[in-house]
Amino acid sequence: MGFPTDRAPILETPRLRLEPQTVDDADALFPILRDPASVGIWGWAQVEDPERAVEIVSGQAAEARTGRALHWTMRSLANDALTGCCDLTGIDRKLRRAELGFLLGPAAKSQGHGLEALQAVVVYAATRGIRRLQACAPLGARAAETLIEALGFTEVGVLRGQVERDGERRDGRLYSLTL
Repeated sequence: MGFPTDRAPILETPRLRLEPQTVDDADALFPILRDPASVGIWGWAQVEDPERAVEIVSGQAAEARTGRALHWTMRSLANDALTGCCDLTGIDRKLRRAELGFLLGPAAKSQGHGLEALQAVVVYAATRGIRRLQACAPLGARAAETLIEALGFTEVGVLRGQVERDGERRDGRLYSLTL
């Protein structure tokens, strides 16, 4: 399978450029990580400390170096504004599967950037030999569920205690897509 082993390739859509995420993106991602509505899509508690954003992005960079993940920032071609991020994690070359994740700021949600960016990531995964993608949305995160379903994913079950939010374990809705 032709995945890069340390960083995501640049992907472009009609309105967006998906660039490999770096630690330098932590400052630009912090306002999105801090926004409870944005973070709810990813299932993380909101981030109050900019240093925590650096830790998260550094951890993702370390994960990418293992070859089991690719992380992108989403930038508008019109003004280079960072509107969110997305990823393929848990890449399993032998079983040809991965998990799709995303975090969208308010501008991305209202402009349809999430669907546009994630369609590009799904196509990229398919061209690299991935045959099954999964995604998980916290129960009740209707915007995330709607976006995942718009990509063609189907619900396959509920994962009990999948996400930690506000100090408690919460369930997640699991989706799958065969490519």
